[in-house]
Amino acid sequence: MMLDFDIEIATIAVNCGTGKIVTREGREVIITCWNSGDLYHYPIKGYIPSISKCSVYWTNKGKYTIASASGDSNYDLFIEELC
Repeated sequence: MMLDFDIEIATIAVNCGTGKIVTREGREVIITCWNSGDLYHYPIKGYIPSISKCSVYWTNKGKYTIASASGDSNYDLFIEELC
């Protein structure tokens, strides 16, 4: 089951092994820093291994740095529950 991204729930899920971070398309995301400070509005830093090891940034709400006109991106973050 995929849940809407919430940074507090996401960090708990990852740290406890009860969930993982994925994109809207279900691609696994590796978070390298939850509060990078590199970009003021985009503190979450990570990468999508199936695409590249280059750093990608998201907002605290899991929004990708480059969104479409609708405000949604295929790279927005979600939490996938692990059984």
